[in-house]
Amino acid sequence: MSLTKPTRWVALLLALTFAGCATILAPQTFKQSLAYGYASVAAARDTVVSLVERKKVTKEEATDLLKQTDAARAALDLASTSFEAGDLATAEGQLQVALSVLTA
Repeated sequence: MSLTKPTRWVALLLALTFAGCATILAPQTFKQSLAYGYASVAAARDTVVSLVERKKVTKEEATDLLKQTDAARAALDLASTSFEAGDLATAEGQLQVALSVLTA
């Protein structure tokens, strides 16, 4: 699958964010990883808004990118709910799904 130009922008931003955060302080617990995921979703959404404002992506492309962040957010929400219910396997799996959606 070929990445579109706007998707590359978001992927690059997230890669830089992940690399920068990893060198500062990597998450040590599930809850820290979850918070990291939510912060990444927020950063991706802010980036999409910025790209639209600078006319680097069309509204249709932005809509597609925001759908990806929505999917990541939904996976994070499920991970959080699963963790609170004591289902650690599902929680970890959904966390990985969310992070993979963000870096796809």
